[in-house]
Amino acid sequence: EFVGFHGTNNRTAQFWKEKGAVLKPPPTTSTYDFPGLTVLVNFFSSRKNNDGSSGADAELGSGLYITDDLTLAFGFANNNKLFNPGTTAAICAIFAVDSDKWRESPKFVIPELLRGDSRDCGVAQQLDQARQAYISLQATLDPGTEIRVGPLSSEINQLLVQPPIAPNFQAECIDVDDKFNPNIRPTEFPSDVPFPVRLFVIFFFLCRKCVD
Repeated sequence: EFVGFHGTNNRTAQFWKEKGAVLKPPPTTSTYDFPGLTVLVNFFSSRKNNDGSSGADAELGSGLYITDDLTLAFGFANNNKLFNPGTTAAICAIFAVDSDKWRESPKFVIPELLRGDSRDCGVAQQLDQARQAYISLQATLDPGTEIRVGPLSSEINQLLVQPPIAPNFQAECIDVDDKFNPNIRPTEFPSDVPFPVRLFVIFFFLCRKCVD
């Protein structure tokens, strides 16, 4: 089932295609697009230029960020390639492998007060601990198994898929380097990707476990 879009680079896109799942590429051959805390070296981003990170903030925590806005995904794809010289921009349509599992997975809207990131490892950890504490007050879950949602505006949305459940998702990617027009439907995407996408409007009606 289609979930949303993610901006990345061609190396990561190719790796995901080969593996058939959103998995961590070998550090010597590709980047891992999961922005996150600096304490987990080679897995989460330290946000230094050319360190194999995506260059993106992680305001909901560490993991794969998905949006319903193609223009935003294109922006992140171009930012990603700048942080990873020798790559080109790519946009991926992200799909849940199991539709029922996706719809039934616990989902939490993270309050604006708890959204944020920092280059300071200690501050970043404190922010994520606060988010985890907020979630733990509402449900008892295995760490990293919930979906975190954080609207960016009244029209643009994002969600976070954390590393423990990332293999439950697949990516269909297209090369968009220097040629993407977000106003035209990319015909290379699978036919079941809806355009225009405002998936989170539908998403909240489908979700019976969203907590705000």
